[in-house]
Amino acid sequence: MVLRRGRLAAPLVALALSVPTGAATGDPGVGGFMSPNVSWGGAIPIDLPGIGAKVVQVGAQRRFYVTGLRGLSIYDVTNPAIPLPLGHLELPHFENEAVSVAADGSVAFVSSDVSPQTYVIDTTIPQVPRIASIIPDGTHTLACANPGCTVVYASDRWAYDVSDRANPREIGGWGGGGHAANLDAGGFVVSDGGLQVFDPRKNPKNPKLLTSAASTGRRGAFSWGHNNIRPDAQKWRPRKPGDKGKVLRPGELLLTGGETLTTVNCPGGSGISSWSMVDFEKGKRLQPLDSFFPRKGTYADGNPAANALGCSSHWFDYRNGVVAAGWYENGIRFFRVDQRTGDISEVGWFQPVNTEAWAAYWIDDETVYTLDAVRGIDILTFSRDRKAPTQSQSDASWALPAHRPLTFVTQRERMLCSFAQRG
Repeated sequence: MVLRRGRLAAPLVALALSVPTGAATGDPGVGGFMSPNVSWGGAIPIDLPGIGAKVVQVGAQRRFYVTGLRGLSIYDVTNPAIPLPLGHLELPHFENEAVSVAADGSVAFVSSDVSPQTYVIDTTIPQVPRIASIIPDGTHTLACANPGCTVVYASDRWAYDVSDRANPREIGGWGGGGHAANLDAGGFVVSDGGLQVFDPRKNPKNPKLLTSAASTGRRGAFSWGHNNIRPDAQKWRPRKPGDKGKVLRPGELLLTGGETLTTVNCPGGSGISSWSMVDFEKGKRLQPLDSFFPRKGTYADGNPAANALGCSSHWFDYRNGVVAAGWYENGIRFFRVDQRTGDISEVGWFQPVNTEAWAAYWIDDETVYTLDAVRGIDILTFSRDRKAPTQSQSDASWALPAHRPLTFVTQRERMLCSFAQRG
């Protein structure tokens, strides 16, 4: 069951599953349980556990920069159905959740929040990534202040000038912090700690604070989140004075995700929220619009109990109106977001038998790569032209992890055997 905008969804009913094989018996098939508009195409178990990634278009080549426990891997995903390994660099790091990469793909940053170091990696030749230098500070996540990544901002609030990649130079704090910051396509940086919006375009070494979030009490929205995305930021244009139109324009929508790790129940900071950024450049506070988060319970009341890593969302990605979000034991969740109003509705899911889904990344309009702590990388297809599941099917799918321990061993063995047969 889900809770959205202060009202309970429809009661839990029997779940109709769309799976590759054995639907009559509830067999999850090779990939897992999934809604009718989602299909599983394969897995890459090399980068296991999957932690963080970045999709970068370099000329005609689309690359996937990913960190697993062992270090940095780079894939050619121009054809997303056939990912081709380009290069790998072993690194003694943990845990880098947000790989930062320059727009031209020439440099990547991998931080460690356990040891005080951040690797500056020359990826000019993706087949031979090499360490150009090491910043003597660690952090949980790191963001580029500009497309060339000549300045970087840490979630631990420090900043470095890395225009000379061999000789990073500390420039002090940057004013933001929290869990993660995001450089959008319009050149602005949003920090999840209070949803502060910065303008680093003129001076990335001293970004200008423009505004922050309004009160978070309305409709369960949350401003201290996990990550954020501003769709169509490159299309944004300031409104003319006196323009009070209620319909959002391109670049005026902000999406945030919350994380409440290992919580017993789901408070408001554990899902996906939408915000209005109308007149943010004039100092107007960001306004909450809509939120989606699951509701945990006791099984008997129709709601699954808390999972091992918590009931919250984790890293999510957005493309052409649809959010794909990692949701720990609840797999990958898909949501449609109305860019004019910010309304959020669930439209699909991928629920493996054994999963700790940390993140999802759109490779093209239909292909999503997941990062999973126990599975590595899964390749999914989300069919936008196929009918979305009913509300009752979506509600019931959240209870799937509750049934997993009863048949975990046999289902996992069946899945692994299927892997072997296909390989």
